[in-house]
Amino acid sequence: MKVLFATDGSREAVAAASLACQFLPRAGLEADAVCVVPEFLPAMTGWDDRRLRERYLRQMEGETNRILGDVVGALAGAGVRVRPMARAGSPAGALVDLARDYDMVVLGSRGRRDAGDVGIGPVASHVAHHASCSVFVGRGSPAASDPHILAAVDGSTPSLRAMAVLASLIDIDNAEITLMHVMETPWLHLGLEQEWFGYEDSAHEAIDPEARWQRRLRVEAERVVERARDAIGSPHPGIERKIAEGLPANEVLSEAELGGYDLVVMGATGASDLKHQMLGSVTLRIASQAPCPVLIIRPRD
Repeated sequence: MKVLFATDGSREAVAAASLACQFLPRAGLEADAVCVVPEFLPAMTGWDDRRLRERYLRQMEGETNRILGDVVGALAGAGVRVRPMARAGSPAGALVDLARDYDMVVLGSRGRRDAGDVGIGPVASHVAHHASCSVFVGRGSPAASDPHILAAVDGSTPSLRAMAVLASLIDIDNAEITLMHVMETPWLHLGLEQEWFGYEDSAHEAIDPEARWQRRLRVEAERVVERARDAIGSPHPGIERKIAEGLPANEVLSEAELGGYDLVVMGATGASDLKHQMLGSVTLRIASQAPCPVLIIRPRD
């Protein structure tokens, strides 16, 4: 597997690289570290700017070597050898271009120039949206020796494909995995409360359309989780199932916080229709607000 560690010299980027190493499988791992620096822009066209360009390049080379040295050292401490490299241009655009040659991009949730300390920065947001490979957004504390992973599944094809490649992207042998599906709260309630009918609970549930609809949703939710369990493939004794009801982003974020998880895993749709754009917004919100690292899986075709 090929992994690209992106760094801008921020502590978040170095911490994200170290966090990712706790989950990555070591067998067959090829790792590169990249620092993207701004291109030299001449002050005015027609001027001889060779000296300015040379001085800028020397300065950027020294800064880039220092930045890459920090992440290379951190990864060496985790037992991962990486090849450092530098690129010039827009960080977001360069990382999306480079992502074509990798299975995963690792980056911090915010860069050193981002204001504030919450949410997700513009570079991380752009890469999560547009990278053609999986994206690991790092934040939070180091994981436990037996990490607890929350895998959010929605029954879509990308979600099932994500579970199918999960074991190839991260080491799940010693992990506890919770497969979670959220039944979305209906916008419209179909029936009246049972007190209006005067029926006992069982009789009301047998005739009330809303109660019957809720039962169908529950059965389908159980099927979604079971299909996700089967998609993981290899037998794994540490897999639990959880079904919740509500708004998907709210429920997943709440579970991630209250359950003390070390990693949240989701599939990326990459589709352009309205429904999948909404699903994508859920993914981005979870990546932005989760209290722990988030892995957005986008399997290679």
